[in-house]
Amino acid sequence: MDFVIRVFNKLNLHNTVLVIVGSGEEEKKLKQIANNNANIIFVGRLEGEKLYAWYNIAELFVLPSTQEAFGAVTNEALIGGCTCLVSQKAGSNCLIKKGENGYIFNPTNEKEFENILQKSIGEITLRNYPLQLRKNKLTHYENFISYRRSYRYYSIKSFNKFADTNKRYIYTSR
Repeated sequence: MDFVIRVFNKLNLHNTVLVIVGSGEEEKKLKQIANNNANIIFVGRLEGEKLYAWYNIAELFVLPSTQEAFGAVTNEALIGGCTCLVSQKAGSNCLIKKGENGYIFNPTNEKEFENILQKSIGEITLRNYPLQLRKNKLTHYENFISYRRSYRYYSIKSFNKFADTNKRYIYTSR
């Protein structure tokens, strides 16, 4: 996670926000690396509708894990319509079709991640608000997504008031 923050700081993206969801032992260290960057926000541990809302607000989701068998976060992000940047060490990278719904990267290669992040941000167009349901990007697993449409609608409805129409959002969890 620390290298995601370093790369984000290095790119100096004024109209892009990095949203970090989760809490734990590394939070203090990560906040130091963030160096009071106003475009990096730590929202703490979230569940349910509050968590799902970030999948709907964000255009990109980053899973920088150096070891993860298979986390549900990539599924949720794809269902929310996010383009996913997923570590090659995460089991969920099997859901990524390069250039179609995301990219896979080496979690120890900051330069590679920087290039992929810049490319992905360049592909984003600012969205119109209020938010509408986006096409989900988990296209080859249609049965999995049907029960998720209801949470997507309600989380969009409740979080429209927080989204800034002049910014792009990148979501990551730790």
